[in-house]
Parts: sequence; structure tokens; C-alpha cells
Amino acid sequence: MNPMEWFVWKPERIFMVSLVFFLGYLTIYLFSRKRPAVRSYPLLISFVTWITYGVWELFCSVQQYNIRVDLLFIYPVLIIVSIFGISASVGSLISNLLKK
Repeated sequence: MNPMEWFVWKPERIFMVSLVFFLGYLTIYLFSRKRPAVRSYPLLISFVTWITYGVWELFCSVQQYNIRVDLLFIYPVLIIVSIFGISASVGSLISNLLKK
């Protein structure tokens, strides 16, 4: 089973993932208030991307679309944005914490 199939027709799972990204954003944002070099916006971009996908998946489930060619474009974007958000935000936090 493809791990991304876990999200097809399940917008509530997508919204849970977006909530995790938002909580990560808030946590790193609080660190960035004390240390301005820490970047929290990449996780915010990931949150917005996942929440947009959740709304799209909700729309598709209501319309009961059977053939989902759109997922061939959506999943690579989700994976790239998620990896970028996590690595950029957590990486800047760790490097800033190790400096002091």
C-alpha cells in the first residue's frame, strides 16, 4: 500500500497532519521571538499547503471523483514542501541552538 493512499478520501487525516505542521510552526515561532535567526515560516508554508490539500480532498470526496489524476501532481508537491518545511525550520533551530 502506498503511504499517500492513507489520505485519499480522508480529509480529516489531512487536517490532522496540517495541525501538526501548525503546532510545529507555533513552537518554532516562539523560539524565533527570542532568537531572530530561527526561521518558522517554512512550516507555515507546509501548513498552508496541507490545509489546501485537505480542502481539495474534501471537495473531491463530496463530488465522489473516481479517477484522481490530480494526485500525480499534488503528492510530489506535498512531499517536497513538507521536507523543505521540516528541514529548513528544524535545521535553523538546531543550528541556532548549537551556536550558543
